[in-house]
Amino acid sequence: MLDAAPAPLVQVDGLKMHFPIYTGVLRRHTGDVKAVDGVSFSIPAGETLGLALGPFLYAGVLALGGYVSSTDAAAAQPDSARAAIALGFTVLPALLVGASLLVLRRYRLDPEVRR
Repeated sequence: MLDAAPAPLVQVDGLKMHFPIYTGVLRRHTGDVKAVDGVSFSIPAGETLGLALGPFLYAGVLALGGYVSSTDAAAAQPDSARAAIALGFTVLPALLVGASLLVLRRYRLDPEVRR
Protein backbone atom coordinates (compact mmCIF):
# COMPACT_ATOMS: atom_id res chain seq x y z
CA MET A 1 0.00 0.00 0.00
CA LEU A 2 1.18 3.49 -0.79
CA ASP A 3 0.85 6.12 1.92
CA ALA A 4 1.61 9.22 -0.13
CA ALA A 5 -0.61 10.81 -2.73
CA PRO A 6 0.84 10.93 -6.23
CA ALA A 7 2.67 14.10 -7.20
CA PRO A 8 0.47 16.41 -9.28
CA LEU A 9 1.25 16.76 -12.96
CA VAL A 10 -0.61 20.10 -13.05
CA GLN A 11 -0.93 22.43 -10.03
CA VAL A 12 -2.94 25.68 -10.19
CA ASP A 13 -3.29 28.05 -7.22
CA GLY A 14 -5.50 31.13 -7.09
CA LEU A 15 -6.68 31.08 -10.71
CA LYS A 16 -8.50 34.27 -11.73
CA MET A 17 -10.25 34.98 -15.00
CA HIS A 18 -12.02 38.34 -15.27
CA PHE A 19 -13.66 39.77 -18.38
CA PRO A 20 -13.97 43.55 -18.75
CA ILE A 21 -17.32 45.27 -19.27
CA TYR A 22 -17.29 48.25 -21.63
CA THR A 23 -20.25 50.64 -21.95
CA GLY A 24 -21.12 53.81 -23.77
CA VAL A 25 -20.06 55.29 -27.08
CA LEU A 26 -16.48 55.69 -25.92
CA ARG A 27 -16.43 52.08 -24.70
CA ARG A 28 -15.25 52.95 -21.21
CA HIS A 29 -14.31 50.16 -18.82
CA THR A 30 -17.08 50.13 -16.20
CA GLY A 31 -16.54 46.81 -14.44
CA ASP A 32 -15.59 43.18 -14.69
CA VAL A 33 -17.36 39.84 -14.87
CA LYS A 34 -15.55 37.40 -12.60
CA ALA A 35 -15.80 34.04 -14.34
CA VAL A 36 -13.31 32.42 -11.97
CA ASP A 37 -11.79 34.02 -8.89
CA GLY A 38 -9.33 32.27 -6.60
CA VAL A 39 -9.79 28.67 -7.76
CA SER A 40 -7.07 26.16 -6.92
CA PHE A 41 -6.76 22.58 -8.17
CA SER A 42 -4.27 19.88 -9.06
CA ILE A 43 -4.39 17.02 -11.55
CA PRO A 44 -2.35 13.90 -10.70
CA ALA A 45 -0.56 12.08 -13.52
CA GLY A 46 -2.93 9.10 -13.29
CA GLU A 47 -5.96 11.28 -13.96
CA THR A 48 -4.43 12.80 -17.07
CA LEU A 49 -3.75 9.30 -18.34
CA GLY A 50 -7.41 8.48 -17.76
CA LEU A 51 -8.50 11.60 -19.61
CA ALA A 52 -6.41 10.55 -22.61
CA LEU A 53 -7.27 6.87 -22.41
CA GLY A 54 -11.07 7.30 -22.50
CA PRO A 55 -11.34 8.99 -25.91
CA PHE A 56 -8.69 6.64 -27.34
CA LEU A 57 -10.63 3.57 -26.25
CA TYR A 58 -13.93 5.04 -27.46
CA ALA A 59 -12.42 5.69 -30.90
CA GLY A 60 -11.18 2.10 -30.92
CA VAL A 61 -14.64 0.76 -30.08
CA LEU A 62 -16.16 2.84 -32.88
CA ALA A 63 -13.53 1.64 -35.35
CA LEU A 64 -14.11 -2.00 -34.41
CA GLY A 65 -17.85 -1.45 -34.81
CA GLY A 66 -17.45 -0.10 -38.33
CA TYR A 67 -18.53 3.47 -37.56
CA VAL A 68 -18.72 5.64 -40.71
CA SER A 69 -17.53 9.23 -40.22
CA SER A 70 -19.03 12.05 -42.25
CA THR A 71 -18.54 15.82 -42.19
CA ASP A 72 -20.91 16.97 -44.91
CA ALA A 73 -23.98 14.71 -44.78
CA ALA A 74 -25.61 12.06 -42.65
CA ALA A 75 -23.90 8.70 -43.05
CA ALA A 76 -25.84 5.46 -42.83
CA GLN A 77 -24.45 3.48 -39.90
CA PRO A 78 -24.40 -0.32 -39.87
CA ASP A 79 -26.00 -2.10 -36.91
CA SER A 80 -22.54 -2.95 -35.56
CA ALA A 81 -21.66 0.77 -35.44
CA ARG A 82 -24.88 1.51 -33.54
CA ALA A 83 -23.99 -1.21 -31.06
CA ALA A 84 -20.48 0.25 -30.72
CA ILE A 85 -21.94 3.69 -29.98
CA ALA A 86 -24.18 2.18 -27.30
CA LEU A 87 -21.25 0.26 -25.77
CA GLY A 88 -19.12 3.39 -25.86
CA PHE A 89 -21.67 5.32 -23.82
CA THR A 90 -22.59 2.56 -21.34
CA VAL A 91 -20.18 -0.33 -20.83
CA LEU A 92 -16.90 1.42 -21.64
CA PRO A 93 -17.32 4.23 -19.06
CA ALA A 94 -18.32 1.67 -16.40
CA LEU A 95 -15.18 -0.38 -17.12
CA LEU A 96 -12.96 2.72 -16.98
CA VAL A 97 -14.46 3.82 -13.65
CA GLY A 98 -14.01 0.32 -12.25
CA ALA A 99 -10.39 0.20 -13.36
CA SER A 100 -9.70 3.63 -11.88
CA LEU A 101 -11.22 2.56 -8.55
CA LEU A 102 -8.89 -0.43 -8.45
CA VAL A 103 -5.90 1.86 -8.98
CA LEU A 104 -7.09 4.46 -6.47
CA ARG A 105 -7.55 1.82 -3.75
CA ARG A 106 -3.79 1.87 -3.30
CA TYR A 107 -3.82 5.43 -1.96
CA ARG A 108 -4.71 6.30 1.62
CA LEU A 109 -5.81 9.61 3.06
CA ASP A 110 -3.48 11.43 5.42
CA PRO A 111 -4.49 11.06 9.08
CA GLU A 112 -5.28 14.80 9.18
CA VAL A 113 -7.72 14.52 6.27
CA ARG A 114 -9.62 11.56 7.76
CA ARG A 115 -10.93 13.60 10.71
